[in-house]
Amino acid sequence: MNRRIFSEATSKLRSKVIIFSTISLFMGITEKIPHNFTIIGLKISETDKTLGWFILAATLVVFFYFLMNAYLEFEEYNLEDIIQNKARDIKCELTGITEEEYYHKSDYQIEYEQDMRLENMTESDSFHEQRRMIKNEVTTRHIKFRKYITFVFEFVLPVILAMVSIYYLCSFLTVSLT
Repeated sequence: MNRRIFSEATSKLRSKVIIFSTISLFMGITEKIPHNFTIIGLKISETDKTLGWFILAATLVVFFYFLMNAYLEFEEYNLEDIIQNKARDIKCELTGITEEEYYHKSDYQIEYEQDMRLENMTESDSFHEQRRMIKNEVTTRHIKFRKYITFVFEFVLPVILAMVSIYYLCSFLTVSLT
């Protein structure tokens, strides 16, 4: 499973969120606006709060745009799991049983099939089967861990950084108004 959660467009948005959030965080914590800053051909001085409000607005816009795209793409990334969870309670129109109940084997059936397989199994088959089971377990654990780490670093971190930076910049700008 080598696909990424987010598309290239959303990854670029994430980078912009991090950049704007870092600038906002710097301004909010230091309570200073860079002096002699030129933007869109306008020279803004240190005492002019316009730059702070502009950076706050830009951070908010990029942050919410990232949130929207990230949510949609994360949902798409987990679509199979979502479908499986929703389809779990589907019932047969004729019998009223769920799909899980239809395919569920009793403990007796499972034990019988295992016994039959063990009778026909050679030692090498036994080793192969045990190795396959271990590989499946490790692979499943790895995939889950990778999804978790990817989610934290590609979604949670930019969200937290943006929220903290917006808070600090808002606090600075509102205090300086009074």
